Amino acid sequence: LRRGCLVYQDIDGISRTPQRQISSAIAFGSLPSRVYDGPHFDPAQRSSTIGPQPWRTLLFCPNPASRVADVVQQPTFLDHPGFADPPDHLLLEFFWMPTVRPRLLSPGFSTEGKINMNYQILPFTWINRATGMYAALQGVRIPAIATSSITATAALTAGQHVKSPIGSDLETLYEVNAKETLRAFQGRFDEGNLFLYPSEICELYLMPKRQTNADYDGQLNPKPTDPTPLKITDVSTWWTDGRADTSTGSANPLDADAFEATGDNLRESPYAQLYPRLCTKSNVFRVHYRVQVLRQSRSAVPTEWNESKDRIVSEQRGSTVIERYLDPEDPNIPDAVTMPGSNESLNQYYRYRIVSHQPFTP
Repeated sequence: LRRGCLVYQDIDGISRTPQRQISSAIAFGSLPSRVYDGPHFDPAQRSSTIGPQPWRTLLFCPNPASRVADVVQQPTFLDHPGFADPPDHLLLEFFWMPTVRPRLLSPGFSTEGKINMNYQILPFTWINRATGMYAALQGVRIPAIATSSITATAALTAGQHVKSPIGSDLETLYEVNAKETLRAFQGRFDEGNLFLYPSEICELYLMPKRQTNADYDGQLNPKPTDPTPLKITDVSTWWTDGRADTSTGSANPLDADAFEATGDNLRESPYAQLYPRLCTKSNVFRVHYRVQVLRQSRSAVPTEWNESKDRIVSEQRGSTVIERYLDPEDPNIPDAVTMPGSNESLNQYYRYRIVSHQPFTP
């Protein structure tokens, strides 16, 4: 669904793989999470309630419509029950989405074709290896439908109302400002922390920016704020701008924000696209080598090299891709079904293999 609730066929493969599967388990974010009776905290009522709660789903994004915490603050169950410990996004660790484009790249729990979120190199922290994350964020679009676009005002023409049967002329998809988004990554690294799970991407805001030559304002009143010049620390204010005044007390999660018309599944859509592309531990490495066979003269000191007397007999240069993987047929791997709650690591069951070897022949 894009504009005007019109259904269109996704031929670009953004929301699914060529096998017509879902992009990732984040699609389960639309599942209800409070169907059964039981005590839980209701952020809207600020009290514990008992009983099933309709329209409450799993949370796989940092910006639910009910959030009132600032971007620099740690959200709690007061903002959404999915922020409680453990957060909902850890459920994603029960699922594995292999990379299949342009070919099957990640069999056997390998991570070939995925981008490591922990791109900082220790101890060489001055080397910025964020190119892969820039590539992952390049094709992601952030849906954000302004609240004023669903208001039935006389100033809006049929083509600018988001619920118009002929579709809306206004753009509602934003590009990702990768530079500002990765400031949150760098902030985590500067604190001495790293990412343990790929699902932790669901805890980080994606900084939006407007697409070039796209109309986001039209005749909307108020017009949505242009996020392009903003910093990552301002992104929560951009989403919640228009919420009730908090100068005299806490904001109410039920108050409308600037993009109230953006549904839960739309807010989680960018993360559904990103999650299958990311990992937190690389299992595939390209090793570049230069090997020489040296021969010293008989009178040479073994620990010294003499350029005039000693010589290089042969030399070879090239690169090799080494993959760390799990063999699903290995009988030694414990069965997680018969051994629930085991603290045993799978590291000892990983194997290594050479995927490709490329000699350097200039």
